Amino acid sequence: MNKASKIERKFLHAYDQYADALYRFLYYRVRQNQTEAEELLQQTFCNAWRSISKRGEMIEHMQAFLYRTARNLAIDHARSFSSHKEVSIEDGQDLPAEISLEATIDTA
Repeated sequence: MNKASKIERKFLHAYDQYADALYRFLYYRVRQNQTEAEELLQQTFCNAWRSISKRGEMIEHMQAFLYRTARNLAIDHARSFSSHKEVSIEDGQDLPAEISLEATIDTA
């Protein structure tokens, strides 16, 4: 068995071992949103695979690497989510009547 197939086998084992726990970890950090947790889990393992590919060997402390990566992705996700201001329909009722979408686009 060559080195690449050993690495792939170890990576798949790490996925089987940690994916469920990482999913739960992410699920509660993205306001219990299943889709976002799945996407962040996928990104976590893609980042791990890229790191392994660059190094040519397995990551020594794989569990710590995966949780640190997942945590950082969840933080980045929360930051990007919080930077988008949400406006309710009721808030829009306070806008002057003369403001229109076309006028807003023309000034941008």
